[in-house]
This record gives sequence, C-alpha cells and structure tokens, in this order.
Amino acid sequence: MNREQRRLQQREERRQEAGGQTARPTATARAQQAAARVEKRERTSFKQYLREVRQEMGKVAWPDRRTLLTYTVVSLITTVFFTALTSGLDFVFKTGVVEILNR
Repeated sequence: MNREQRRLQQREERRQEAGGQTARPTATARAQQAAARVEKRERTSFKQYLREVRQEMGKVAWPDRRTLLTYTVVSLITTVFFTALTSGLDFVFKTGVVEILNR
C-alpha cells in the first residue's frame, strides 16, 4: 500500500468514526468533497517526508555494478551511433539541397 492509499484509508476511517457517509456520494457531493480537499490538504512534516522517501528508496531494485556498466556502455554507443547517423544525414541532405540550388 503506497503513501497516498494509506492516507486515503486513514481519512476514510476518520470519516466513518465521525459518522460520515458510508454510501457512495452523488456527483455533486463528490465535487464538494474534492473542493474541500483542495482547500485543506493534509500536510506532512519534513521528517515524515524523509522517512517515507527512505522507505521507498529501499524498495528500489538497484542494479549491480556489472549491469550498470553494461547499461552505461550501451547508452554511450547508442548515443554515438545516432549522433553520427544524424550528422551524416544532415550532410547528405545539405549537399543535395546545395547541388539542386546551384543548377
């Protein structure tokens, strides 16, 4: 469960404890609720934010050194290839246009 879902669930539980609606609200009621949410958003502390960022970063599957090196080399080779291709096509088209205009 991610942070947004957890907060939504907590808000829903508080709403139910306070005797809020349990049935699905109408479109007008949903619009009013959305407007109210925009006006007063739940703020989290900087400490809470950093804690959640650290938790999420711990869930990331980081590549090992060999995989990272492979990805880097492939990226560099691809970049060099497409740069050369673009430069070559630019030269060919420029030469072609100049030849056509000089006739």
